[in-house]
Amino acid sequence: MKQFSQIFLLFTFILGVFACTEDDSNRELLVETLVPDFAASDGLFVAPDGTIVASDFGAFDNDLQIGLGTNVFSVTPEGTVSEKATGFVAPMGGGMDSQGNFYFTHENGGDGVDGKVVRVTPSGNTSEIATLSGWPSGIAVDDDDNLYIANFAGPLLHKIASDGTVSVVVQDNRLLGCVGVDIDKTGNIITANFYDGSIYRVDSSSGDISLIVQIPDLVEFFAIGYITLFEGAIYATGIGDNKIFKVTMDGQISTLAGTGANSSSDGLVAEATFSNPNGIAADTARRRLYISQFGERALRFIQF
Repeated sequence: MKQFSQIFLLFTFILGVFACTEDDSNRELLVETLVPDFAASDGLFVAPDGTIVASDFGAFDNDLQIGLGTNVFSVTPEGTVSEKATGFVAPMGGGMDSQGNFYFTHENGGDGVDGKVVRVTPSGNTSEIATLSGWPSGIAVDDDDNLYIANFAGPLLHKIASDGTVSVVVQDNRLLGCVGVDIDKTGNIITANFYDGSIYRVDSSSGDISLIVQIPDLVEFFAIGYITLFEGAIYATGIGDNKIFKVTMDGQISTLAGTGANSSSDGLVAEATFSNPNGIAADTARRRLYISQFGERALRFIQF
């Protein structure tokens, strides 16, 4: 019995060492600023060549109940910014299909009745491809070029098939307030609730919803901006808490970066600060997480 206890204690110690090593490794990660005074404040997407595409929802107008942004920007990995699309109303989200067409939503808000989905071709031509009820927000594109659109004002998850057919994957009150959306390796839709910090898994075929986790104690109605999947985990922006969270697929939560202070200081992840982090997207080749900010405008990144 004594020998068993000694083995158990040794095993526990080894596990503790590995856990501390993982934490120490995370603490060595750095937060850096790629573009200070960055115009875009909303969804981010990283193209296969490393270009970051950023939507600018803009400052929120309380009277109009809409964002004042008009542009979508492209940013090179070195930080050179150019316009990708202009003349839109409060662009949000963003995703790209296998042909290089980029999609975002606009004319969301105001009356909250509906919004538009816009396609930008590689040559820069733009067109509205669908009008969706509610407040369509984040967009994710699967391997078959189907679009899945979260909805901030309607408890809906829409699908636009590659042939243009529009359908509702699921309508459920738990989805009211969802903005961030991504797709896992098995084709499930992962979406996060801006209002209460819940992260859900949605079966794209059946529409069945399951709760992965609700990040506790977040600022209500200002909880999670966007999410991205990276190396088997979910990364979420705590927009009201000024933190970046890591969530495993089985619901384990940790703070990846940010002290909670509302500012924009670079440095080690445990010491760096964010100002209402909102958009987030992974560059898998460069092992970076890019983050846009709704507060002090900047395009930041965490280098893994």
